[in-house]
Amino acid sequence: MKDQIKNKNLVFPWDIKGYIKLNNNTKNKILNFLIKKYRFNSEITRALYVPDYWLYNFKKSSKIDTIKFKKIVDLVKNKNLIKSIVQFNDDKGSSSIPFKGKFPINYSPLWHFVFCLSIGDGHIKNGNKKQFYWYQKPEGLKALIKIINKMNFYYSPRIYNCKRGICLPQLIRKLGSFVTGLKTGEDIKKRIINISSKLGREYQIALLMAFFLDEAGMSKPKTSEITLHQENNLIFLKNIEKILKEFGIEYARNKKGDRWVIRFKTPGIIKLAELFKSIKRNNITLLHRQKTFQKKVQIAKKTNYKFPLKLESKKVHDYLLNKYAGKIITLEQIRKHYKSNHNIHTRSLKLIEDMKKKGELIRIGLAKYQVGGNNNES
Repeated sequence: MKDQIKNKNLVFPWDIKGYIKLNNNTKNKILNFLIKKYRFNSEITRALYVPDYWLYNFKKSSKIDTIKFKKIVDLVKNKNLIKSIVQFNDDKGSSSIPFKGKFPINYSPLWHFVFCLSIGDGHIKNGNKKQFYWYQKPEGLKALIKIINKMNFYYSPRIYNCKRGICLPQLIRKLGSFVTGLKTGEDIKKRIINISSKLGREYQIALLMAFFLDEAGMSKPKTSEITLHQENNLIFLKNIEKILKEFGIEYARNKKGDRWVIRFKTPGIIKLAELFKSIKRNNITLLHRQKTFQKKVQIAKKTNYKFPLKLESKKVHDYLLNKYAGKIITLEQIRKHYKSNHNIHTRSLKLIEDMKKKGELIRIGLAKYQVGGNNNES
């Protein structure tokens, strides 16, 4: 099956299976319209292709399934009826997670981010009713619930056992499947990268953030290094490399026998931080791992800042040994060989101290030194 991307990311209620609840005013307008147009109940049910008891149930309750709602919209010839929807439920039962947002729903990078959590620590359980579970630490589950509620869901599960994870709203899975054309967890792992690329740049970053959230190793607190892995699915990890290359993110493979992980050091981490920040307006974060990631970024930036300075000191060190061997040089002359003006005084004194310890410089007067030859290099 070829990749199926909809031309628009707007999803209407009749694009997905479920039940919508209308406000009473609109429900009464619909009933009045049907009675005036068809007069008899039997004609109404025949026009809507519904059983005889349907009209009685609709009068009693404001809920209606999305397929029949589409038939009513077509009869009334008014798509603005969707503005009267006050709630969407996956089913009629009390276990359904109500959505109280507006239709049509824009399948934004945020919706894609949550949908893509099924790749890592998430799991779509097959059955009569596919359910989407996400496994993480309790603080991660709580952070995701906050995001889901900001997406206009009414969701308040009790987190008493993090091993079971949380069951995400069916609407998130259904919208993701409708827009991407991906129905199962296996389909998602095989084709989500290409689909995200077709959806656009922000959707690619949302995918990368979702996978990074689940599969990044950031346990070493004193270094900036981060690893990215996918157990038993190196093919998917290899495809993730395509996104990293496309965005110019530096990385390396760290092999462990027949397995390997993607390893990020200073430049890669800084670039990742820039990418993740670029879609911050979509309210996407690394949830409970955001704080740890930011610490890694700070370490990376500090390392990235110091490295050129260390490299410059090394070049000055080698230049002095090669060009001034056996000659006398002053502190002021040494300073002139630094191109960067940052903290020259401290850096030059440290270089002198290091060279004195190695026997490469001998102090012969106030701020004057005898430079050793190449044979003194260590």
